[in-house]
Amino acid sequence: ISNGFLWAHKPRFPGSFLLMKRNYHIADYNFYYANVRQNALERVASYLNGASE
Repeated sequence: ISNGFLWAHKPRFPGSFLLMKRNYHIADYNFYYANVRQNALERVASYLNGASE
C-alpha cells in the first residue's frame, strides 16, 4: 500500500497471457469477498439486534 493505493503485480499463472486487459477492477469483488461477506454479516446482526429493542 502506497499513498492509499494497493499495488499488485500483473498476475502470472498458466494461461495468464489470455488476460490482456490493464484494468483488473473486475477482480476487486473476488479479492475482497471475505471482507465484504463479513461486513454484511455484521451489518445484518447489528440491524436485527437493534430491531428487537
